[in-house]
Amino acid sequence: MSEDEGETDSILEEELRKEENILYKFETDLDPSGRFAKGFLYITTEKLLAFYPETGEVKSYPLSKVKSVRYLDHVGGGELEVEINGRIESLVRFTRAKSADFRKA
Repeated sequence: MSEDEGETDSILEEELRKEENILYKFETDLDPSGRFAKGFLYITTEKLLAFYPETGEVKSYPLSKVKSVRYLDHVGGGELEVEINGRIESLVRFTRAKSADFRKA
């Protein structure tokens, strides 16, 4: 196991409850600022969790509070947004190469 994988596993252990299951995992190639960086979106039985290993940044949204998820198509890439507590928040950004994966999310 690489150091990055160990760090990712450690973050997931902190963020996920024991009875919480990961349903889907998607890899992104942009960080929240739009710079090239590896990141992950986990859809679990309880939440949406975006994690960026290079910075350690974590975004977590309980499914019970998510009103909607939107896929936005931008020039050269895309973005998933969540509506939560009456606000729209960016969940993950990605290049065109990852767009097909995130349309499934």
